[in-house]
Amino acid sequence: MKFTCDFCEGTVRTELARREYRWGDQLIATFVGVPCGICDRCGEHYFDSDVAREMDLLAQPLVLQLDDGPSTDAPLIDYSAHRHALQAASAHTA
Repeated sequence: MKFTCDFCEGTVRTELARREYRWGDQLIATFVGVPCGICDRCGEHYFDSDVAREMDLLAQPLVLQLDDGPSTDAPLIDYSAHRHALQAASAHTA
């Protein structure tokens, strides 16, 4: 992926990034190894809709745990390792 940033006209290139996942003001998890476009000028991040959906699916059990009260330690999740499992599971249900 290489395109022009919507905000500053910089160049957006594909990289693996670290991304905090929040529910309101609560930090739920930090994902590492997330493929996204990052602007070389302003740093804006662009995520593919499939990647965003997969992060939602991975974080959903952690969000549901919020009913038990706020957590003080948010896990670090290796997105690339979990993504393969999600893709395999969706291939079996398709």
